[in-house]
Amino acid sequence: MPTTTVIDQVVPDRGSNAGSTEPVDRFHHLEQVEGLDTATGLERVTGKRDFYEKLMRQFCDGEQAKAVEVVKALLVEQDREAAERTAHSLKGVAATLGVIELGQRAQGLETAIGNGAEAGPHLEVVQQELDRLLPLLRNALGSSIVGEDNATGEGLDLTSAVLERLPQLLENIQGFQTRVGGLKEVQSIDDIERFSGDILALAGAAGYAPLINWAKRLEEATNMFDMETVSAALDQLAIQIDDIRQILS
Repeated sequence: MPTTTVIDQVVPDRGSNAGSTEPVDRFHHLEQVEGLDTATGLERVTGKRDFYEKLMRQFCDGEQAKAVEVVKALLVEQDREAAERTAHSLKGVAATLGVIELGQRAQGLETAIGNGAEAGPHLEVVQQELDRLLPLLRNALGSSIVGEDNATGEGLDLTSAVLERLPQLLENIQGFQTRVGGLKEVQSIDDIERFSGDILALAGAAGYAPLINWAKRLEEATNMFDMETVSAALDQLAIQIDDIRQILS
């Protein structure tokens, strides 16, 4: 599974003369968080600690942390199906990361919504666990939890070299739009990973930052099994294509 390479600064090991990297220190702190089964989380990401920490940061600073607010708003709008999907997504992410208690509470919420039962008590206990867990996770990971786009830069840097490559990029990716409907319907993780990887390779070769960042967001949502965000991102491919057309017009 392709992931963005993160180069971490080497810091001194407080417990020995040997060098140690910052991710190891952070992971040690994560292991101390009550309710977090890091062994299960690592198993789900084939033992990749850096990648696990990256997913945890996305969880702490992303839509899953606001899941209760989203579900409440959807229930007010009488969209129980979307509310159930949001709860299901939270349950799946929690299971992936090894956040056991939160996953169980999210499952209770999903079941209640699906059965047409009162969701209020389940929303309350999910929020209680998020309120307990998120500060602990953020503290373990360090105070600097920022979005990937802020780190990589979303700015549009249209150099002459990029402009020269945009017509070919547009020609290459226009055909991808026809695949979006099938990907949303089948929701195959492998197919979506290949799809985002193909677009990322094309956008990277052209040096076109907006599409690079879009493909990374799609890749990250797929890695988190956040199918609601995946679906929304896939819908935005048409906007990316239109933006390139406007630049070239």
